Amino acid sequence: MNRWPAAEERARDIARVVAETAGAGSAAISRQFEAVRASAEEERRLTAEALNELYQQSTQEIGCDVQAVAADRFATMVAEHEGNGFGNCITSGSSPPPTSFAAGVLEMPQESAENTSQMRKVDCRPRSRRWPN
Repeated sequence: MNRWPAAEERARDIARVVAETAGAGSAAISRQFEAVRASAEEERRLTAEALNELYQQSTQEIGCDVQAVAADRFATMVAEHEGNGFGNCITSGSSPPPTSFAAGVLEMPQESAENTSQMRKVDCRPRSRRWPN
């Protein structure tokens, strides 16, 4: 009865084929995982570059917009004050400020003093509470 040695040999062959197949499957899964990891890393890098470029572009556009708004506001202020002669003072630097502007600047300390005295008249200290006996 030589059936047992033949069965053992057949079992070994089957085990070897199963082990080889499992090893090949494991290697294929590892290669696929590595390909997915490399692809994800490349996508992360491309996304970071795109976001950085978008950030730089947005920052530049916002800076230009802010600069344009500031220039427009300054031009508007100069235009508003040109009627008083103040615009010439700003643009050329040669004429003195108008008398109304100078008078307004000279009145500021007086207004500050008046406001301060009004504030001093207000007593904000806590009052002691005395309950009737």
